[in-house]
Amino acid sequence: MAAVVLTAFLIRPSFVGHSNARFMVALRHNKSLGWASGLYNPVTPPNSSQSSLRVFVGVLSRAGNFKAREAIRQTWGKDPAMARVMFFVLRPDDDADFYRVRQESVTLGDMFVVSDVNEHYDRITYSTLALFKAAAVNPSEYTHVVKTDDDVYLRPSLLLHTLEGMPRERLYAGHPMAPGSAVRHGEWHRVPYNNWADDTPVKYGFGWGYVLSMDLAQEVAAGSVHLIMRPDNLLIIEDLAVGYWVNYVAQERGITINYDGSIPMGNEGCKDDFIFYHIKAKPQWRVIKCMHDHGGCCCP
Repeated sequence: MAAVVLTAFLIRPSFVGHSNARFMVALRHNKSLGWASGLYNPVTPPNSSQSSLRVFVGVLSRAGNFKAREAIRQTWGKDPAMARVMFFVLRPDDDADFYRVRQESVTLGDMFVVSDVNEHYDRITYSTLALFKAAAVNPSEYTHVVKTDDDVYLRPSLLLHTLEGMPRERLYAGHPMAPGSAVRHGEWHRVPYNNWADDTPVKYGFGWGYVLSMDLAQEVAAGSVHLIMRPDNLLIIEDLAVGYWVNYVAQERGITINYDGSIPMGNEGCKDDFIFYHIKAKPQWRVIKCMHDHGGCCCP
């Protein structure tokens, strides 16, 4: 198989034409979402405007999950605590779906469509790599890079507050940051040896949400990935892949990584101390809205 070269559609709204403007109106007034785009009024936490941290948040999404993306745009995605929030989508097989995500990217300007990698769960690591490359284009603009998913509710102000107390360099934070390796048996997350043969345990954080300081994000984006993985066969478990990438950088550079497993997460019950909450209930976009209406604490 030929090497995969990541390309993308990322077009600013200034290029929007008449037909795309109508599409934008349709997006902003999608009645099925149940709320208007202008209703969200984020509350800036004390001192967040004075923070020297600038966080780039990359959200992995499926092409068909427009409602989830719009829910994020109108809730936590507009919180001023985050410097930039972008969605990363692989190319859908259906040409009509591909056209729709291209139009969404053109209209809203916050999507990165990895147009030469077809959408499949086993390929989402390519979205993660694209995320780091996009963030590292202008490294002076951001201090940290966050990866999360479109079925996660994020509390940006608490994230910013938590990062303030962590090292600014060589930081890899998430949960649980415990050593792990590829699962070889079972129905879920099984990794065949022809995809990844190394069983050496490495520390990594769950894909619901993890953070790299910009210096580490730059190392990943600069190509260290391909020194340990074939470009056409990246490790299919993206969060574990990042663990191996960071571990390789540490060994190659002779540096010590500041691992931090204290990022609070949740996926069940009602808690008010989480930063990332992985939503299981469907439809997930409704839960995102519900959690926002309840202060991010609980959704009945």
